[in-house]
Amino acid sequence: MANDELEFSSNVKQRNLKIMFWGDTGTRKTETVLRNFPHVFLIDTEGNSDQCIGMPEIPPFLRIKTKDTRKVVEWLDKIAAKQVKFPDGSLVETVAFDTVSLVWGIQQEVAAANAEKRAARYRKEESEATMTQLDWVLAKRPMKKIQNRINTIPVKYLVYIAREKDPYVGNDEDKLAVKPPVVPDCVKGTTYDMNLVLHFRKDGTKWSYEVDKVQGALGKLFPMGFKGPNLDIPGLLEYSKFLTGEGAKERDETDIAKEMVDETDAPKTWAEMVKFANANGIATIDIAPILKDAGFQSFKTSEFDAIKSSIRTFLDRGIAVEI
Repeated sequence: MANDELEFSSNVKQRNLKIMFWGDTGTRKTETVLRNFPHVFLIDTEGNSDQCIGMPEIPPFLRIKTKDTRKVVEWLDKIAAKQVKFPDGSLVETVAFDTVSLVWGIQQEVAAANAEKRAARYRKEESEATMTQLDWVLAKRPMKKIQNRINTIPVKYLVYIAREKDPYVGNDEDKLAVKPPVVPDCVKGTTYDMNLVLHFRKDGTKWSYEVDKVQGALGKLFPMGFKGPNLDIPGLLEYSKFLTGEGAKERDETDIAKEMVDETDAPKTWAEMVKFANANGIATIDIAPILKDAGFQSFKTSEFDAIKSSIRTFLDRGIAVEI
């Protein structure tokens, strides 16, 4: 291990806080961010911030209105390069994504569209289309790309805003509907990357929140499972005043995976092609249909580089959706 990779825990400083606010419509998720967090850059996918413009208690903020994951990545890269500034020259301190639910909903449509397109190639009806693991891999890729970008930009606060997902499970035996607990409507596993997850609720005129997840010393302010009517934002900001706001030094895991399978001395064999595909989220069983769609009748060593290029093109097609 190189010396620059070795860290002593006492010298490590926390860079940022990753927070999720989730809940039903009208539970103050967007407003809470805009009212309380410093120098906010808002990724507005639903137009929620329109209702917050012109309110004297909400400081001016920057925003983009888009549902296109490519635009999101583009602006996150600009923030990372410190090219995004407020009129007074201040840099962005808070990035809020409102909502991750809508963009994830679009990506699920991408998975369905891929399945329907595949069914059409085999002259099947849309109703016969079946989504494969590969379709879901492609749907999740842009969300993972955004998450990787957000983790590496130099800001203190990263806030995900999500809707409630209210799943019902039908019971065919007794014809009863069993209602599981509501959960955030986002890609499975998103909450694992958060330092703090708060569920916002509103019962009539009464507002409250519940702590769904908390890490480290932050638990003194927000004990796990705590429910209350008053969110301690001043305490949260005081706790986080020592955040460095520095971007992470870790490299994008997707790029690392590609490097691992792109060694120049790697043998040009079917096994190596399978290794390459698997490292990029493609199941072995899905390789042949991809190659057939690209015009390859069989695997040939002489066509190794061309086949790999076709797989890359296929992956790139699933990175974003045009809105």
